[in-house]
Amino acid sequence: MFLPIAKLLVELATADHMPVALPDKIRDVAQLIEKKADEHHMLRRPLQMRKQKPVPINFVKGRDYDPDRELAEQRKIRKLVKREAKGAALELRKDNYFLSEVKASDKVRLEGERAEKYGKARAFLQEQEHAFKSGQLGKGRKRRR
Repeated sequence: MFLPIAKLLVELATADHMPVALPDKIRDVAQLIEKKADEHHMLRRPLQMRKQKPVPINFVKGRDYDPDRELAEQRKIRKLVKREAKGAALELRKDNYFLSEVKASDKVRLEGERAEKYGKARAFLQEQEHAFKSGQLGKGRKRRR
């Protein structure tokens, strides 16, 4: 990868318009690049065919492949606790909704009973007032002489 850059650096070092110290430094860098490229080239291994096929990975959803069993068990328990907490919260919301519905129906029923008692008391008082004014009870207008 760097060999073309090293060749360009060598050509650049031979240019006429360079300061005196710069071509030596450029040549040193080019030699270093070539040296490292040669070392790397010597360490390379050719590609080889595998003698056996790789074992296919069968991924099972929900299975924990962590080699640390204790950590996997802790994660499983935490997940279970979280699921149970969500279920309990859902049940509490349902219970709360049901209780609020019962309280609302009780309140409506009590308001109805209170309105009925109020209506009966008012009707009784109106009857009394009518009877008093018409002279049926006690001293009324018509009995006065």
